[in-house]
Amino acid sequence: MDIQKDFEDVLRIAQLERAVQQAVSVVQRLDSLRKDLPTMVGQLRGGAEAARELGKPELAEKFERIAAIVEERAGDFLGTR
Repeated sequence: MDIQKDFEDVLRIAQLERAVQQAVSVVQRLDSLRKDLPTMVGQLRGGAEAARELGKPELAEKFERIAAIVEERAGDFLGTR
C-alpha cells in the first residue's frame, strides 16, 4: 500500500470535484442569462420607446442599437438566435 499514491489520488479526485462544481455553476449562470436575455432586450427597447415619447430620437436610436448588439452577440453566444 503506497500512502503517497493514495494521497495523490485523493487530491486529484478533490480537484476533479471542484472542477465539476465550477462547470455546473457556469452552466447555471449561462442558463440564467439565456432566460433573462429577452427581458433585458425588451427593457432596452422600452427605453427606446420612452425616449421617443420624450422627444429624444437620438437617445432612442442609442437604446435600439444597444438592444440589437446585445441580442446579436449574446444570442450568438448563448444560442438563442
